[in-house]
Amino acid sequence: MKWRLESPGIFYDADEGSDVYNEPDSGHTHQIGEFDAIQLSQIGKKPMGAAELLRSVQSDVVDRSEAELHDAIVPVLDELVALNILKAL
Repeated sequence: MKWRLESPGIFYDADEGSDVYNEPDSGHTHQIGEFDAIQLSQIGKKPMGAAELLRSVQSDVVDRSEAELHDAIVPVLDELVALNILKAL
């Protein structure tokens, strides 16, 4: 399965451990975690599956092992789909 952005958004990072993601098309604003923002920025470049996303985020997330990243990716993607930020293809 691959995921893509539902609509492009804008990130605001205040260096406080979370980011704000604003979707201008819908007017929705979401507070998301840094890891969520990293995944969104990668998927924003092109639709990705979980394995491809894992490879692309590894260099940005140095404090987690590959196994930890693997276990964390899909729940975040599911959450972002529930918020209508991402769409599963």
